[in-house]
Amino acid sequence: MAEKTSLQITLPTTRGFRRLMFFNRFAVENDGGFVLIHFGLVNKQNALIDSYSTAISIMELEQHEKAFDDYLGKQGTMLEEPPSWQPPVANKTELANHIVMARHGPLTETALFLVSFWAAMMESKQPKPNLGSLVEGIALLRSPLAVQQHLIKFIFRDKRDSLFKK
Repeated sequence: MAEKTSLQITLPTTRGFRRLMFFNRFAVENDGGFVLIHFGLVNKQNALIDSYSTAISIMELEQHEKAFDDYLGKQGTMLEEPPSWQPPVANKTELANHIVMARHGPLTETALFLVSFWAAMMESKQPKPNLGSLVEGIALLRSPLAVQQHLIKFIFRDKRDSLFKK
């Protein structure tokens, strides 16, 4: 049996993100061991203004489930679900392995980060490891509260059915 190692990594709070975007639509799809999450900004004429996609492993999402449930539970009543949206076919997809969310009134943030497991293991072997330096801010995405509420719900909607089946 493989040995499990745990590392405490601090997320950066002042470092920039590669991608900044406002979104009002999303789509989530299961692709084997990964979940693809697509974010879109659609105007009143239903024209796509901007989009962004990320992939995160099911294993990593499962580790975030309780935090998401607790966060969603503090939001109060579920607001109106945004319209369903079909993401564009040709879209670059970036890898993430950590998601955090925050809220300020009706505006929310969904922040995506990437940590290299190999780099973290190598850094942890150093006399004075700086594990926080290994975290890369991938995307900082803002949305209305209702959109983020339903994004969380949608990510875990099929947990009992198909999304997280082994």
